[in-house]
Amino acid sequence: MRELLRSWWREPRPAHPPPRGWRDGALVALLAAAGLVEGFARWAARRRRPSCRS
Repeated sequence: MRELLRSWWREPRPAHPPPRGWRDGALVALLAAAGLVEGFARWAARRRRPSCRS
């Protein structure tokens, strides 16, 4: 596994990548919002679940 990661890390970068656009920022914001919603949903579900302890 370590060799696989090293070979990936040593790969050369693309010569002329396209510039970052507004869609890149929107995608990051969407993923962050989805993570927050999932975290809140898991937290709320855990609070509603009855305890198994007697």
